[in-house]
Amino acid sequence: MRPNSVRMLTWFNLALLAIVLTAWPASVLQSKGIWLGLALAAPLLLPAWGLARDKPRGLQGGILLQALYLAIGLTEVIANQAARPWAASTLLLSLFCCAGLLAVLRLPRKAR
Repeated sequence: MRPNSVRMLTWFNLALLAIVLTAWPASVLQSKGIWLGLALAAPLLLPAWGLARDKPRGLQGGILLQALYLAIGLTEVIANQAARPWAASTLLLSLFCCAGLLAVLRLPRKAR
């Protein structure tokens, strides 16, 4: 895979994860859930900053941040049957995001 396609897939995955994290509380709590969703999606600005500026620290922080979303998704998949589709999508997107950030981080410096 070419470096640009890896970066674009990672951007797309980050955007999808942010949309899911914003829409999940909004679907349950209606208008007040948007603020909770934005609070959940706000930490994704760190890996977005790392991707945009080609900063390894931002990418590393984004990889570590995925543990939060993995924990939320896994807990809700196991415990909350009503939220299982949202939680499963959060879990899968978080795994893909972690893999994408790691792939971008492993690219040669001049190819990033």
